[in-house]
Amino acid sequence: MLKLFQRIISTSFAPNVEPDDVYIALKQIVFSCLNSENKKPIKEIKDWFCNFYQTRHCYLFSSGRAALYYLLKALGIEPGSEIIVQALTCVAVPNSIIWNGLKPIYVDVDKTSLNLDVADLEKKISTKTKAIIIQHTFGIPADIKAINKIAAKHKLLLIEDCAHCLGGEYQGGKLGSFGDVSFFSFGRDKMVSSVFGGAIVTKNISLAKKLSYYENKLTTAPKSFVLKQLLYNPVYFLGLLLYPVLIGKLIIKSSFHFNLLSKAVFDEEKRGSMPAFINFQFSWHLGALILNQLSKIDKNIFHRRQISEVYRKSVKTTGFGDKDTVFLRYPTITSKKNEVLAYAKHNNIHLGDWYRTPIAPIRDKFADFYYYLGVCPNAENIAQKIINLPTHINISVQDANKICSFINSLGTKLENGY
Repeated sequence: MLKLFQRIISTSFAPNVEPDDVYIALKQIVFSCLNSENKKPIKEIKDWFCNFYQTRHCYLFSSGRAALYYLLKALGIEPGSEIIVQALTCVAVPNSIIWNGLKPIYVDVDKTSLNLDVADLEKKISTKTKAIIIQHTFGIPADIKAINKIAAKHKLLLIEDCAHCLGGEYQGGKLGSFGDVSFFSFGRDKMVSSVFGGAIVTKNISLAKKLSYYENKLTTAPKSFVLKQLLYNPVYFLGLLLYPVLIGKLIIKSSFHFNLLSKAVFDEEKRGSMPAFINFQFSWHLGALILNQLSKIDKNIFHRRQISEVYRKSVKTTGFGDKDTVFLRYPTITSKKNEVLAYAKHNNIHLGDWYRTPIAPIRDKFADFYYYLGVCPNAENIAQKIINLPTHINISVQDANKICSFINSLGTKLENGY
């Protein structure tokens, strides 16, 4: 009975949300009922990114996948061309490529970094290859130096996928500053969150003009769509407070059941179809959420490093990155993934399962996304064994130590069952 009322520890339930984020969301809900428009948040977000990356060109979109979709469109790559991506990624990446009439080519991952395997990258490049997308998985920097050399050798565009790594660094430079262009996600469980949203940063003036053109053509997001994103913070905040007494779980589940909240990945995306929100503008109401998150990013980066260091020193499993890595989530490997996740949940610890397949959350019909089983064996093997530990602001050092104790005790407990 006592376990029923214990606070849950979660990796993915509104990880960035603090009371001030809830207040701002509620404030914007009130404003969304009015017809006034405030362009100031949009300008301030762009100014922040331009200042951070020392450029004059930043553009906002409804999501990270919308940003990638319009980025590829702006590049004007010939249909049928190939774009290099890594396996162990979200379906949002290959979808954005396919929607442009291009073909994703999957490169296996390096076992020590969970990022592009440089040797396999060289093998996958063909005369049709036009660009490489670098994903800094969980905030772990990819081998940019080696990948840059390969891109230069084959005259390929280098696109940095910074959905996991805003605020991270590589050899003294900011992740997101090494490619020809970079895109970001403001999804619900990213480094900064407005539930939905994304950005593109570049120093290429010609590309910037085309991105500006597409950004200006976007349609205003329907109020119903914006409201669903604004409701996410207060619903989850209340739901998590009441989760130990089951009412919270009911609040969250019923909110999705009655379509009050948006899913992270829409059903049509899992089938390869493009959802309507790809063509929506980034709402200034959601911009207010991002500005608040950006104002706290230094504090949150320090916190993520602090929590990650607890894991790095204490968890008796294979670790990745180092003490300077800004982990979105801290990945570990176990041969008993499903048992660990289930046993953790039984103990009110909801660990992350990114990624269960080479293209999450797709479970089958991989060929629809140009992926064929056996092409990336490392990624397929890791997907069966990887779990992620939370590093977000709502995880205390005490929570992290509890998770470590739990993980380190699993060998015996899993053998005995639960």
